[in-house]
Amino acid sequence: MIRWMLSLLLCAGFALAGAPADVTVQGLYEGSCKSDNGVECKLEVRVVAQGKGEFKVFIRETLPDGKLVKVDGEAKTDGDAVAFKAKVGDTAWSGTYADGGFTGTCPTGCKLAIKRVQRQSPTLGKKPPEGAIVLLDGKNFVQLNKRKNKDGTENPWPQAAEDGSMQVAKGGMSSKQGLDGSFDYHVEFINPFMPDKHSQGRGNSGVFLPNGDEIQFSTPSAMPRMWAAAVAASTSTKTPTPSTSSPSLRFRRSNGRPTTSNTASRSRTARSWPSRA
Repeated sequence: MIRWMLSLLLCAGFALAGAPADVTVQGLYEGSCKSDNGVECKLEVRVVAQGKGEFKVFIRETLPDGKLVKVDGEAKTDGDAVAFKAKVGDTAWSGTYADGGFTGTCPTGCKLAIKRVQRQSPTLGKKPPEGAIVLLDGKNFVQLNKRKNKDGTENPWPQAAEDGSMQVAKGGMSSKQGLDGSFDYHVEFINPFMPDKHSQGRGNSGVFLPNGDEIQFSTPSAMPRMWAAAVAASTSTKTPTPSTSSPSLRFRRSNGRPTTSNTASRSRTARSWPSRA
């Protein structure tokens, strides 16, 4: 009986073992490439799931003299392991995933070690200050107008999830109240995990400010390059660094302070358009 139970437990263990889920591998990694004599180069690596256990790997290496080197590679799930490789000229990179990170080798025989990082904004979940206009509280839409369809009909308001989140109404929505002058805004959003989609086909939404500027909300790892992780960025002003973003399926926030100098002279409403997910 004891042998039978032990065999069952071992079989169960093998059944539970396997390759890590793509969503746990995708993300932002930080670490270093270190030589035997102690010379260390800082690394920031973005791993982007492509579906079916395949990934794009974007490496940014900061050399001791401050020079930035960009390297593109690929990773693939083979059996229970995820391994990546990249090559620039005669220099090669390689690594294997385990326990939330990759270890391996980088050029000239240096040792590579990076760990997946998950950042969370200190203002995530921030309560509205006294006198704030709450456009969307996860319960109702009394401060918002829906955008009508071309035939004049309206789509129903979306239902809120248990955590208070909801998908933007089809066609978008705008604030009933016009906004003018300087103001602070706080937006929290979440992007889906859609590895088989690409570019803006993954998660893509945004908020238009009264002056017409759009704050872009795209899946941070949807874009083909490090600099293109357009998360909470004004599409006409600035693209943020990748380190500003959190992984897919985790809430993010966008804070901003449009000033009178870049706000339209007449009062306009703030608009939001729906995610393509």
